[in-house]
Amino acid sequence: MKTAFRFVPSFISGVAIVTFAFLAPNCQPTGGDAAGSGGNTATGNGGSTHSNGGSNSYGGATGNGGATGNGGATGNGGATGNGGATGNGGATSSGGATNNGGATSAGGSTTPTSGTGGSTAAATCTTDLMTLRSGTDNNWIPTSPPTCGVQGSIYAYSDGSTCTSPSPITASACASGTTGCCISGATVLDTTSAKWGCGLGLDLNSSAGASATKSAYAGAAKGFKITITGTVATGQKIRIMYGSAATDPASGTAPYKEVTGVGTYSVLFSDATCPTWATGDKCTVVSGSGAYSLKVQLAGGSATGDVVGAFSNVCITSIVPITN
Repeated sequence: MKTAFRFVPSFISGVAIVTFAFLAPNCQPTGGDAAGSGGNTATGNGGSTHSNGGSNSYGGATGNGGATGNGGATGNGGATGNGGATGNGGATSSGGATNNGGATSAGGSTTPTSGTGGSTAAATCTTDLMTLRSGTDNNWIPTSPPTCGVQGSIYAYSDGSTCTSPSPITASACASGTTGCCISGATVLDTTSAKWGCGLGLDLNSSAGASATKSAYAGAAKGFKITITGTVATGQKIRIMYGSAATDPASGTAPYKEVTGVGTYSVLFSDATCPTWATGDKCTVVSGSGAYSLKVQLAGGSATGDVVGAFSNVCITSIVPITN
């Protein structure tokens, strides 16, 4: 502590009056230089620049605790607010750049636009893929908007006689303005299995164009929930299939789960198995999530007792990825 003495002479009685002046202690204020309690760049409950302490903390440039406010440049604990650039604990909100605990969402990438946790892009595996169809034939599912890693076209396929629509079978099964992709025809009994049926397929990881390259799916889905509508014979078997290669084996089949009639079915990749007759290289189950295609097939019969008959406007109207 410094003490200064200043003597001032008196002109009236010759008596000197001594005045003591005490200067304030030269002590540093409390608070950080530019960092306080909290995050440094928009992480956690503390904000984009700093938290409780702001740019100058308690005891700033000209006031009790900051340039113009208590604890920061213009506010209590931050540039313009309590704990962050413009809000309580973040750039515009509590705990992060735009919200409480994360940049833009709750545990996902871009949905919702505000929430807790998360980073910058949206939850990608909640959208019905059938709502994202585009292209000239209304049958192309792109990777953007997010489709859980699926990209490919929806198409009809047949044994050559079972399907009567679309005609030809190579025509689009996905009419513009409709909610689904559809086939019609009739399954029959055939002991040779030459008339095995017809169906609808979706390539899960395909490049575009006439010479598209088909690859194994590499997304986060573990299977799909598929909704099938239309009219079928009572007891008609429908196979939900996952191809384990770009093309099905000759005289063989893709692994499948068999269901009865139309409805909504959740089928994991691991649910698709090979029938007992398809031994050796006639059928291979999918390894992990590496399926090449999803197919819905109306099966023809090969033995007495198999249910066959006409079917009309059998459509896939919804495909939703399963991730848990």
